[in-house]
Amino acid sequence: MVPIWERGPGGSGASVGLMLTVVLLDPASAQILNLPGPNLPNPDMRSPIPAPLPPPPRPPIINGPTLQVPPPRVYTSPRINSFGDQLSICSHEGAAQGLHGRKLKRYAQECADR
Repeated sequence: MVPIWERGPGGSGASVGLMLTVVLLDPASAQILNLPGPNLPNPDMRSPIPAPLPPPPRPPIINGPTLQVPPPRVYTSPRINSFGDQLSICSHEGAAQGLHGRKLKRYAQECADR
């Protein structure tokens, strides 16, 4: 039996030979082809590892120990006694005295108006 690539011009050997030539000369096939020997890169194509960066500069001291002051505090305003608050207080006082209904309502309004 004669291999395909060695067949004469009457057979399909020429087209197969051409096909094998194209496949073997294709740059992508060179990546797949494993030839014996060391696989060393071209020394001209190697790039050296760059030197490490210098350490960053020290940050400036802001509000250091010599100038340290206590942090600002949040201002809390005194509670404002609104009319509704005063009415609620007076209603509780009136209920504690035993008032209820219209008498409690009148007492709470008069007390809150003072």
